[in-house]
Amino acid sequence: MIRKTWLVALLGVAKVVGAQTAPTPVVVQPTTIFSYPIGTEQYESNLEGAPGGKLLYYRAGDTIRVYNRATKTSRDLLSGGYSYIAASPQGDRLVLLRLGEDAKPNSRPPRYVWTLPVNPATGAATGEPRRVSLIPAEAPRISPDGQQIAFIAAGTSRKMMVIPSAGGPERVVFDGGAPHGPVQWSPDGKWIYFVQSSGKSEAQTIVSRVAVAGGTPAPVTPAVDTALMGLAPDGRSIVARTSLTGNGMTLGIFDTLRTLVRTVSVPFHFQTGFPTELAWAGDGMRAISSFYVMSLSVHAQSIDGSQARTLPFTDAIRNPTLSPNGKRIAFAETGDAGNWQVSVMNADGTARRVVQSIDQDDLVEAEWSPDGNYIAYPSKKALYVANAATGKAVKVGSGPLGANVSAWRADSRAVFFARYEGTDTTMRVSIHEATVDGVDRLIRDITSELPSHADAWYGYTYVVNDSQALVLKRGLVVSIKGGPTRQLYEPIKVRGSLDPAMSADGTWIAVPASDRKSVEIVTMDGKSRQTLRLPSGATLRSVAMRQPSKGPLIVNTAGAATTAAAIYALPLDGGVPRALTTLPIGQEFNDFTVSSDQKTVVYANTGATTMKIVDLDLGAARPAARKP
Repeated sequence: MIRKTWLVALLGVAKVVGAQTAPTPVVVQPTTIFSYPIGTEQYESNLEGAPGGKLLYYRAGDTIRVYNRATKTSRDLLSGGYSYIAASPQGDRLVLLRLGEDAKPNSRPPRYVWTLPVNPATGAATGEPRRVSLIPAEAPRISPDGQQIAFIAAGTSRKMMVIPSAGGPERVVFDGGAPHGPVQWSPDGKWIYFVQSSGKSEAQTIVSRVAVAGGTPAPVTPAVDTALMGLAPDGRSIVARTSLTGNGMTLGIFDTLRTLVRTVSVPFHFQTGFPTELAWAGDGMRAISSFYVMSLSVHAQSIDGSQARTLPFTDAIRNPTLSPNGKRIAFAETGDAGNWQVSVMNADGTARRVVQSIDQDDLVEAEWSPDGNYIAYPSKKALYVANAATGKAVKVGSGPLGANVSAWRADSRAVFFARYEGTDTTMRVSIHEATVDGVDRLIRDITSELPSHADAWYGYTYVVNDSQALVLKRGLVVSIKGGPTRQLYEPIKVRGSLDPAMSADGTWIAVPASDRKSVEIVTMDGKSRQTLRLPSGATLRSVAMRQPSKGPLIVNTAGAATTAAAIYALPLDGGVPRALTTLPIGQEFNDFTVSSDQKTVVYANTGATTMKIVDLDLGAARPAARKP
């Protein structure tokens, strides 16, 4: 499944480096060529345009396929774990990557260069695939005359290599410099173009070139966001991505003197898709790309099973939460600059309003006040409270390492939160109360109550009520009134981000088992313990943080090849689990939470993901050729 956390990690804005003033971008709309479903597996971007642009080679799951633009049909070409596709300039051969014949399963097995002869007119294979490299490889590309393959030797010592297309001695073109793909040849076959770090910022790269005969690489672009394409087929233009935002990307077209001569804006929105790397279509300045297109829906399901409804969202959002009266929704979404922002709207989709921009990937869950008038939400640097009616947000407390909302005071005038300060070896943890007017008051520093440990990060601390706090993964109950600290349960060791949960009234804690097959209910006084088991075959994925005080326990489970993901209500008396909602096999829950009135479960899930192959015409006008 394509994860949102993976998508958001790629967002950001990077400016063209140098004193150049970027020309006004020419807007290029992507033109869809064809689309296809990609299933639930993690998809690796592989796309290539054959010379002339008639044939497109792409990877769908475990199969290499070819699309004929004239007949508008696709056919399977090759299966068996092949990835990465590059076509020879003559269109008669593909170069691929694949594991070695004797590969053993491990986390990162090396891949080698393979070739496959194909019919240039139809793309059909005319022979068997053949391995040609002896060392692990990345980003192979066939020379203009079809006689050599340039590739990057993978591993800790990265080298630019050249090998005969039919196999043979591998020659080092240069060693060091950390080259990366894409790799491209100049039309005359004398130069190899590739990507390197700019040396100025981890987020910026440059396009460089090196003589095929060997030598020292030289940069041919200034530092840019990401060098997606490199040298154009005519050898006169160099294309690189100069910025990436939530609303699209800008491509810079450079000449051979590193001068930016034209910019092209490609609009799209990350809330409905994300582009993979671009490739040349083989004719002029036309490029091809593929876009992930994801469908997402948000639903509200009553815990008693009496009502289910779909909430009016068409965008990819995070952590939707209903107000106590069920009439408003708070949620996180990506803004125009690629950052997360907190928004609120009516449950019918009207009156949508941005409340506050927050640090990327910060929002865990917006917390509605008991009276429904305020929303509290954290970021890595501060705790904010927003007026739900006006959208005005006030910074009410600071927390350098995560001010997570813990509990609203019963009168809806203040929130409790835990503040973390210090370093990885020296950590201070304190409990604060912050009023909606912005007054931050220290209640108690609980650092001395925490056990000595090599890692001072003990896991999130939540205020259970106005007198006790819980250190989640440590199982410690700490009095914030100066009383003793006690061990409520043994520290949990569960892989992933699975945490204990608590009842809304703070009387019991739900502790997941390490095998993800059951949950233990422990009362806050430690006098009662009960194990609630999931249905046979179900695997626990997460437990809603704020549970209905009188039950049932609300959990969601992960899907598998033959098992559907589901949200279950587990009766606290140990009765038969009840499925509140079940997704089609292949879909998963992105987020789920229990409303503050403890009557409704709100969840978001992704539907089928489609890959859209698109055309991008970058313009007929090219930079004038200038000698470097």
